[in-house]
Amino acid sequence: VPTAGVGGQLKMYSETKGVSDYMCFKRLVMDLSKMGYEYCVIDLSPAFGTFEKNALEASDEAITPIIPDPNGIDGLQIFINRLQEAKQMDMSEKPAYKKIVINQHNKSIAMHVTYTDMIIKNLSANYQIYKVPVDQAFSKSRAANVPIQEFKDTKAETLNVVQQIISDIIKK
Repeated sequence: VPTAGVGGQLKMYSETKGVSDYMCFKRLVMDLSKMGYEYCVIDLSPAFGTFEKNALEASDEAITPIIPDPNGIDGLQIFINRLQEAKQMDMSEKPAYKKIVINQHNKSIAMHVTYTDMIIKNLSANYQIYKVPVDQAFSKSRAANVPIQEFKDTKAETLNVVQQIISDIIKK
C-alpha cells in the first residue's frame, strides 16, 4: 500500500473507509495468501492512527525505516512506545518488531554517525539494525520503474544490505 495517492485519494481512504473497515488489511493479506503469495509488504506513513493500526494488526512483522537525525530518533521512540501500548491493549504479540533500517546513512556526515552509533548502542541488543547507505540509485531506479537490485548503478554496499534484509525476512 503506497503512502501517497494521486490527488490525496489514499489519505481520504485512510480517513474514511480505511478506518471504518478495520478488516480491510486482514482480508487483503488472506486474499494474497490464497493467490500463492508468501509475503505482503505494506508501506505505511509514520502516523499511528486507526488505518496504520489496522495494517499492523494484519501484519506478522513491522520493520521501521528511519533517517539518522533527531526527527528519526524521536519518531522511532514514539513508534516503539505506541506499538508496545497497542500490543498490551490488544494482548497480542503481533506484529513482531525486531528490525530497524537506517536509511540514507552517510558516513561523512558527523550527525549521521552520531545518531547511528546511538541507535546501535541503545537498541542492538533487541533489534537487528541495518545501515543502508546514501545511494542515488534509489531515486533513479524508482524513476525507471526498475527494482534496486536490477539497477546497474547501485552501490555494492547497498545491494549487500538490501539482500541481507530480504534474507533475514525470508528465514524467519
